[in-house]
Parts: sequence; structure tokens; C-alpha cells
Amino acid sequence: MEPTITFWDFLHIFGAAQGVFFGVLFLFHKKGKPLANRFLGILLLLFSIRLLEIVAFWTKYILTIPYFIGTAFPVAYLFGVLFYFYIKYLVSDSQKFDRNFWWHLIPFVLVLLMMSPLYLMSMEAKREMIVTLLTAESFESQGINWVVLIQFPHILTYTWLSVRILNTRIGSNQRALPESTYRWLKILIIGFATGYCFWVFNGAGIIVDRTYFRMIDYISTSMMAVFVYAIGYLAFKIPELHSARAPVPKYSNSSLTSSTAVKLKEQLQHIMNTEKLYLNSGLSLALLSEKLGVSSNHLSQLLNEQLNQNFFEFVNSYRIEEAKRILTSPESKQYTLSSIAFEVGFNNKTSFNTYFKKLTGMTPSEFSARAHS
Repeated sequence: MEPTITFWDFLHIFGAAQGVFFGVLFLFHKKGKPLANRFLGILLLLFSIRLLEIVAFWTKYILTIPYFIGTAFPVAYLFGVLFYFYIKYLVSDSQKFDRNFWWHLIPFVLVLLMMSPLYLMSMEAKREMIVTLLTAESFESQGINWVVLIQFPHILTYTWLSVRILNTRIGSNQRALPESTYRWLKILIIGFATGYCFWVFNGAGIIVDRTYFRMIDYISTSMMAVFVYAIGYLAFKIPELHSARAPVPKYSNSSLTSSTAVKLKEQLQHIMNTEKLYLNSGLSLALLSEKLGVSSNHLSQLLNEQLNQNFFEFVNSYRIEEAKRILTSPESKQYTLSSIAFEVGFNNKTSFNTYFKKLTGMTPSEFSARAHS
């Protein structure tokens, strides 16, 4: 069998070279969060090995290095683990190694032991097996279906764990990075897992025709390469992603104490409920802070820390509640939506409709129709 190289093969070799380059960089990168760097570096290196084995198989160069066959298969049980621990140390200020990591390697070790007969085969026996695989019209009867399919729940479990950590960080007021960055990481991890599951189904013989098998094998691994290398690129593009220093809290130098903040919160809510300042479309942070007798910075801190809202979210939530009261009243039919919008403090109907739907999940018209049905 003569080796052949296609455009796809060159593309995968280039991708593997990129993975090795980024992997080594992260593995020996001393700045930032060292454990997160190392887990990402190992992930990139191992994924590159997986790509090279696929290229070696389809180009038939595997026949010149038959001992390479199957070496990357157990590595599949490290991808999810490495993703999970990378994310874990990325969002954590602690860089102390978790000894529980070794328990996560049990599936990898078990698969390694299960495949030991293959690794102990002679070179000639391996060549015969490779020729059989390369010349078979389908892989349906090669006895690898269930062995490949057990990768599916493994990668999905660790994808779920990784996404859960990111979701927890998104919901935390102490998150170190913008929410959009965490969402990008989540999309990239889910994208990698999707491509991997596609590859698993293909490798298990769900698609048994050899022609389509090779094409889908390359497409799915290309998808995984795009997502896993995008994570590496994102880490370089946003240096703060691997910053070792914890971010300085926004109001760390503020003189507003917790007890004072609680009292101000009660005072603020009382004024808003009794004087209905929100009905004034010209209400601003400066005007409201003056009414309370505090600085604008203290009022902004109060809204952020005590109510988890900025000024506009806080004021508009009161305006929407007032609009809901009007829309549920018997007299609401005599008002237009524009007149209600101005009545409750909005400057235009568009902003009113947008914010109303954001807070209630329906338009003012839909809310009114349901209230009077």
C-alpha cells in the first residue's frame, strides 16, 4: 500500500503543529495561573497526538510506524478531565493542586489496560490488522462499536461539569472577567464536545460506508481542532484570562459600610414607593442621590451590591411595575401604549416595549390582553 496525502491531511498536520506550539507555550508559561496553563498545555499536546494518529492512519503512513496504532485512543479519556480541571483552576484564585485529580484518571487507566493486548502485539500482527482496517468496505464488523461508544457519556459528563463551573462564575458577583468571556469559553467547550460526539458516533460504525467514514472523520476532527485551538487563542488574546492576581473589587476604597448601606436601601425603597420619583422621565443618578443625601458613587455602590442592579435597571423596574398596575386596571382601555409609556416615566414607546418584554416576557399588549381575558 502506497502512502497518499490529501489536502485534508496537510490541514490536520498543520493543526497538529499549531497544537504542539501552543501546548508547549502554555506548559512552560510561568506567569498567570500555572495549573490552568499546564492543564491547557497538556490538552493541546494530547489533542495534537490524536490528530497525527488519524492522519497517519488515513495516509497509510501508519504501516511504517505500526506501533502508533491505538496509542491515542486512551487519550480520549483525558480530554474531558483536562477541560474540567483547566476551567476549575482558571476561575479559581487557589492554585493548590487537587489530589482528587488522580481519581479522574481511572477510566483512562482502565482503557489503557484493556488495550494492552494491542500494544503487546508484534509489528507484523499490527500491520496485518491495519491492512484489514484500511481495506475493509465498512467498519461495522470490526468489533469496536461499544469500545468507542463508551467515550460518549465520559466526554458529556465532563462537558457538563465544565459548563456548570462557568455558569456558577457567571452568576457570581465576584467574577474576575466579563460575562461575555465566560460565555465564549462555554460555547467553545460545548463546540468541542459536539464535534467529539460526532466523531464517536462515526467511529462506532454508525456510519459504516468507508467513503463517508473518512470524510466525516476529518470533518469532525477539524471541528474539534477549531474549538480547542480557539480556546488557546482566547487565552492569549485576553491576558487577564490567566492572570494570577485576583481583581481589585470595584468599591474596595469606598467608605460606605454594610450597616449604612442597609439603612440607605430601606430609605431608597421608601422614597421610591411613596414619592414615585421614577415617574419623572428626567430622573438621574445625581438627582436621586441628592434626594437621599448621599454621593452618586455611594448610591451606585448601593444599587450594585444590595440590589444587583444598575441605576437604569432599578428605576425602570419601578416604571414597569407601575405600567402593569395601569394595564390591569379597568380604565386601561382608554389609554394608548404611548400615553402609558410617558405616564410611567419612559421617554418613548420603543424603550417601554423593549424593557416591558425583558422583565415580563411579553409585550404590553399581550400582558393587557391576558389581564383582561
